[in-house]
Amino acid sequence: MKAGKVSEAILKRTILKQLNSNNENVILSSAVGEDCSRMKVGEDEEVVFSVNPITMPIDENKLGERAVYRAFNNVRAKGARPVAILVSLLVPTSFNEQNVRTIIKQIDAVAGKLGAQVIGGHTECTRAVCVPIVTVTGVGLAKKDKFISNKDVIANMDVIVTNWIGMDGTLALVDNEKEQLLTRFAEPFLDRVDVFEEYLSIEEEAKIAYENGAVTIHDISEGGILGALWELAEGANVGLEIDSRKIPIKQETIEICEFFKINPYKLSSMGSALIIAKNGSQVVEAIKRIGKNAEVVGRTTDSKDRVLLIGDERRFLETPQTDEIRKVLVY
Repeated sequence: MKAGKVSEAILKRTILKQLNSNNENVILSSAVGEDCSRMKVGEDEEVVFSVNPITMPIDENKLGERAVYRAFNNVRAKGARPVAILVSLLVPTSFNEQNVRTIIKQIDAVAGKLGAQVIGGHTECTRAVCVPIVTVTGVGLAKKDKFISNKDVIANMDVIVTNWIGMDGTLALVDNEKEQLLTRFAEPFLDRVDVFEEYLSIEEEAKIAYENGAVTIHDISEGGILGALWELAEGANVGLEIDSRKIPIKQETIEICEFFKINPYKLSSMGSALIIAKNGSQVVEAIKRIGKNAEVVGRTTDSKDRVLLIGDERRFLETPQTDEIRKVLVY
């Protein structure tokens, strides 16, 4: 493809033609010559936005899905329902129209699955990138009387982790470094990681958690569980006491991280979420009833200390660090 903004012909046949998702709140959407979109908002609802880029090297057949889930995991974490998305797609000059069409169709399919509509964006071919960069702005609607904030967290609440940490980081390592991993692991072992794809959206867990008394939810993504714990505690101005042995993690993630000598607790963990609740066991049981996983891993405290228990050892959490995956994948 030629460098620069895509042509009107490509825009029509490769971008706009792939967008079939719909939402009743959208009254003006993507079109040639339309640089803005419009949504109607009811008297009792508020709009929630979240913008997230995907810069990790991901197969184009999975890139669109990951981008949409990442944006809407944040929206769902605030108790909002997906309505619309805006997409910025930058692709290298080595890409062709079919590559772009694959990503756009996937974005639209996942948006539709979540009940949202693609309402606009920008697509450009540029020499400034060597891998496609997708930035998705997720837009959701939330009830005004159900305003959710980390400020509502107080001491002596349960801290819950859903599913298993390190899932999308593990997927990226297997996708990009499979040949190297095959020098240590059998292919059936690596194939078991594929199941993580089914857990990358927190939509169901978030809905169930709030129905069962969750106070707030924080999506765990870049920086891993340790980064997310710090961010939540900082935002809520509370202390933490977390038992590392209770944090759910798959054996495949542990062994693959050991192979690359990286810390799985600082590995990108999209699909896993932190939930704060007064009655953590009730939330955990409800999530497990829908076939997902969750565990109470600790409590909030009235101290400023953010403590991680590792057996008999007490360590203090640090401010979020660079995601461990960047030690392996250059991007």
